[in-house]
Amino acid sequence: MSRDWSKLDELILYVAQRCAGDSRFGKIKLNKILFYADFKAFLKTGKSITGENYVKQPFGPVPCHLEKRLKHLKGKDLEVVETEFFRRRQQRVVPKREARLDKFSGEEIAIVDDVIRQSANYTGSDISELSHRFSAWRVAEIGEEIPYEAALVQTGERTREKLQVAETLLKRARDARSK
Repeated sequence: MSRDWSKLDELILYVAQRCAGDSRFGKIKLNKILFYADFKAFLKTGKSITGENYVKQPFGPVPCHLEKRLKHLKGKDLEVVETEFFRRRQQRVVPKREARLDKFSGEEIAIVDDVIRQSANYTGSDISELSHRFSAWRVAEIGEEIPYEAALVQTGERTREKLQVAETLLKRARDARSK
């Protein structure tokens, strides 16, 4: 059975559209907004918005299929434009059309809007650094999937207990994948 990518695709376009006026917005910030929105939705509703999986990378959690989806959308639906932001290369995601929001609930869009508002004053580097506080990101291996249940282990101050719970959740996810 093939996966329906439409929610992820439309959310990419929606976030890019909403962040069009944010000079700090690029692919790094897009990664983190998607991550925070999906994990916040899981905490609030018991399920993610996009159904996407996230893996640990050196600069924080990353949607597994973001690059593939950007390639799919590139040309007709969006462009990825190279710019310079404070002497650093930035890849801005620029939508060519408005996102279709008919597959999203009002609650899902409200969660995304809230994450966008909360990230407004952050650069990609800033928000990436914040994502390193997420306990499951700390204990996962590079390239390892971060289970949504790890959202139950709140971010913030690192404690031995939080890291132990995150390690337990990751172990369960690893065991489930190996079966």
